[in-house]
Amino acid sequence: MEQMHQWRNNFNGDQIGYGYDEYSKYKGLIYPEVYAKYAVGYLFLYKQTENDEYLRLCRDALQWLKNNTSPHYNDYCWGLPFYFDGVPANGPYLLTTSFCGHAFLDYYEYSKDSTYLNTAESAMDWIVDNLFMKIGGNDILCYSPYDGDRYFIPNAVSIGLGFLSRVSEYTHSDIDPVVKAVLQPLLSSQNRKYLWRYSTRSPTIDNLHNAYVLEGLWRHWLSYRDPSILKTITTGTDAHWKIFFEENGYGRGFLLSNLRDFKEVDLKIMIRDMIVQTANRFGFLMNKNPETRLWGYAASIRTFTYASNWDKKYLLYALKAHKHVKTTLYNDLGYFYYRSTEKESYIRHQAHLFEALSVLGERMTSGSLNYD
Repeated sequence: MEQMHQWRNNFNGDQIGYGYDEYSKYKGLIYPEVYAKYAVGYLFLYKQTENDEYLRLCRDALQWLKNNTSPHYNDYCWGLPFYFDGVPANGPYLLTTSFCGHAFLDYYEYSKDSTYLNTAESAMDWIVDNLFMKIGGNDILCYSPYDGDRYFIPNAVSIGLGFLSRVSEYTHSDIDPVVKAVLQPLLSSQNRKYLWRYSTRSPTIDNLHNAYVLEGLWRHWLSYRDPSILKTITTGTDAHWKIFFEENGYGRGFLLSNLRDFKEVDLKIMIRDMIVQTANRFGFLMNKNPETRLWGYAASIRTFTYASNWDKKYLLYALKAHKHVKTTLYNDLGYFYYRSTEKESYIRHQAHLFEALSVLGERMTSGSLNYD
């Protein structure tokens, strides 16, 4: 991780969140999500090394987030620095706001400084006030407050659920009804393969977003210790490893589906997708299943690590994925490739892995690998 820090520092210096992205390959932008992920990683590095520079970088990242919240709302919330699918630049998202909220909670748990908890609570208020609504008969958290995002996207809902569950541990038991309402559609939308589709409008099942669903559900379980959800999340985690990973830790990008899976989606919506992309993902053309992207590995490492608090076997999965990434994707300059066949270094992917390795490292150095 210290080599990753050196690469980042050489690349963008004090602008921790600056870099290129798969959605902005030729124009560098500043990403709140990156500040959040690095803040989590730097806090872990400080606790391991007692190097005050890492604590300063963690605080600086969190201060940047406080100073650069979305301009469209009073509560703390964050988004992407570019226009995307009807959402303006810096328009807030559930996913980004939850990532940032987790970073503030991590620092609060370390420092007990209530100002960081207050920021997380403000982010929670924004989510509940602007994104919690009934859609299609279910209580869900929408991906953003904009009209085009008012439908069920399980991965974003689950990451949001994990964040709300964690905040509720401290001061807000009154949001328990929201947490419980949001949980039910997630549990019931697990399919016969024990996985989750990207959304009600897409048939795609991919490594990254399926890992997000499990990551959020495991974080919810860590806060609530609800035994009634264990069957769903353990079968889901087992399936995630079996379907998306090889024994050496290589991660597949997608689940290649078959004709029976078409009945699970609205075909009128699905045909809006690019024809070649849809055909490839269903294995009709070349039957190609590309390697998962770097942040797919990162999300899976986090998921397996959180799951190891229930069953230690999942830690082995995290370690196998980590070993593969380190062996095949690492560049000696200190960054990791987007995929083994694509050598780009995108800043959000670097940040996700930096955080994932801190989550894994925290677990490995916790002093106990027994059931918690």
